[in-house]
Amino acid sequence: TPLYSSAASDVYKRQGFIDDIIYETQDTQKSKVVLLADRFGSMVAHEFLEHHFDQSLRQIPYCDYQHYFFYNWPKEITEGIHYELQPARKGAEVFYTSKHHWDRNTWFLILSDAGAHSGVVNRERMKHTMKFWKYLQSISSHVFWINPVPIEYMEDCTASRLQMSIPMVHPDQHSLNTMIFERKPLSL
Repeated sequence: TPLYSSAASDVYKRQGFIDDIIYETQDTQKSKVVLLADRFGSMVAHEFLEHHFDQSLRQIPYCDYQHYFFYNWPKEITEGIHYELQPARKGAEVFYTSKHHWDRNTWFLILSDAGAHSGVVNRERMKHTMKFWKYLQSISSHVFWINPVPIEYMEDCTASRLQMSIPMVHPDQHSLNTMIFERKPLSL
């Protein structure tokens, strides 16, 4: 049974309830965060958000931070299993998800409008987006979709339909705080 107070455990040891104390620490500072940004169509107008997230995430100490982008949806290499992502860093090689070192503690942040500005329902985009969402969820329950278009501005479009299955948050302070600090991870 873990004891959370060293003073209490010392008292138990002196009184003979515990023979020996072995302190173990957990490395809670090492985290993995992956920013996946859509860079197509109307998302070009939201590049400042991608830049802001990139700069903010780089400030996390001891963080294994990765930043990739895609156009509308990531290109599938093996159907629903492996994807090709473009590295955000200039000169870096294309990244294939088959080589990832992600685990259940990795946090994925997807920055995309999911077709909110198009005014149409793109079934192909819906299919590929859902497959990619499920792929990420098969790795970690910490998958978050940040959509710069507020829900109230979406007509019947790809994003409004996807939002029925994928929880999307607007990048305002309240929504981001709720997403990070109050939302429980989805069960796998």
